[in-house]
Amino acid sequence: MYEQQLDGMTWSYSRLNTYQTCPHAFMLNYIEKKRPLRSNAFAEYGTFCHKLLQMYFDGKADFYELAEIYRNDYDINVMCEFPAFYSDLSEKYYNDGLKFFNEFEGISDNYRIIGTEQEFNTTFAGKPFTGFIDLILQDKTDGKYIIVDHKSKSRFGSKKEKTEYFRQLYLYSVYIKEYSGEFPDQLAFNMFRTGTTVKEKFAVDNFHETVSWTEFLLDMIYSDEEFPKNKNEFYCKNICDVRDFCDNE
Repeated sequence: MYEQQLDGMTWSYSRLNTYQTCPHAFMLNYIEKKRPLRSNAFAEYGTFCHKLLQMYFDGKADFYELAEIYRNDYDINVMCEFPAFYSDLSEKYYNDGLKFFNEFEGISDNYRIIGTEQEFNTTFAGKPFTGFIDLILQDKTDGKYIIVDHKSKSRFGSKKEKTEYFRQLYLYSVYIKEYSGEFPDQLAFNMFRTGTTVKEKFAVDNFHETVSWTEFLLDMIYSDEEFPKNKNEFYCKNICDVRDFCDNE
């Protein structure tokens, strides 16, 4: 039913992930092309912290300047209200970010910066695919590459969730293969809100599983005629980009 709209689409991990989270949100966003009427605090916070980290890695700010920029510019970048929850998320997120940037000491001299916000284009299952890699590093001692993605999550809640998140970096590994002739040695999430790094050594089996997942999900999307709602009250009310176009019932 929607094959024509889907055939004209350039795919990305975020689009696949949107479908897996809620097929109906995918349809509203990417097929009916409903434009979000508002953002959310989590997205604004993540975008702002990404911007500061990119300023450092692009050489536009020294590491010791980031905390001051964070304090001065926070209110004009994170304007949405955090949802009411069991704790004051607004205060927690602000303090976590400030602590990270106060303690941030920059990149180790052992690494060379190869790229930031590196755009790449490739194909999966014959479909055009694009992505942006937050940070690509090269180990100066052995020349091997590391893909880094900045995440505002504090931790992964389960092994399953961790596996699902790492699929993004496995898809992005294709760029390193095309760029250097070999896959990256390490995949890493910079969990900046807690100041921790979650790493995984690149595994070919996991890469092939990710490619299979991508192809399977694309087949599901092309064969889907209903795009049902995945009802998750917190996601629907606070995070979904197209929540204003959905009755959430």
